[in-house]
Amino acid sequence: MNVVEEIKKLNLSIDQYVVIGGSSLAVRGIRETEDIDLVVSKDLLEEYKQKKEWHTHPRLDSSKEPGLTNGLVEMYPDIGYEVEDSFKKIRDKADIVEGIPVASLEDIIRIKETYKREKDLRDIELIKQYQDSHK
Repeated sequence: MNVVEEIKKLNLSIDQYVVIGGSSLAVRGIRETEDIDLVVSKDLLEEYKQKKEWHTHPRLDSSKEPGLTNGLVEMYPDIGYEVEDSFKKIRDKADIVEGIPVASLEDIIRIKETYKREKDLRDIELIKQYQDSHK
């Protein structure tokens, strides 16, 4: 899947979202992904709640505000879980890759270290290999 192409189809304002998770790795060519994860502004999340093709999507931490999904793209108001970073904090440090805002690799590592799932630990190793090969 071409993450950049799929995101551009949404025609989102560049200051209203940031790509996170595995999709941030796919944009950089580190690995493929099956879905697209975005952290978005509260305004954008409210706008998409009104769209019939978007529905509520649960979080890893059920005490956090749920996100939205259309089956391919997932939108969240924040990182959630034990990472309390706001949309603004992640977006302010994002890299622009092929015209879209993508969470910094440092933020992705920090987030994945917090989640500690097996797939996240594998992703951290892939990121480190990527960083070593791009020095």
